[in-house]
Amino acid sequence: MPIGCLGGFNFPYFSKDKKLTKSHIFSEFIGDSNLMAYLPDEPDIRYLPREFLLSVLFFGARDKYLKLYEIYKDIQLQKSTTGNKKFFAKITPEMQGQLKNFKPVNL
Repeated sequence: MPIGCLGGFNFPYFSKDKKLTKSHIFSEFIGDSNLMAYLPDEPDIRYLPREFLLSVLFFGARDKYLKLYEIYKDIQLQKSTTGNKKFFAKITPEMQGQLKNFKPVNL
């Protein structure tokens, strides 16, 4: 991580879903000695800024940062009102059989 470079890598968190919170970001550091080298011994995440953790991820493990950023973009897409929402429907086996035999009227 370049000296004096901090910031610019922040994005919102979603406390309702418990996604992209400081705890969620810090879980990416667990077991990665390269990333933990940027933190004090036995770190207390209450005192580490969220933006600092994201900056360390950006420079130290860009793949992990991009994974979190992808989660952020997916949540934003779900919340958008532009019609790009993803919907999931549970289909019963009976309904699945009817869908297989579906014939559109406007051919």
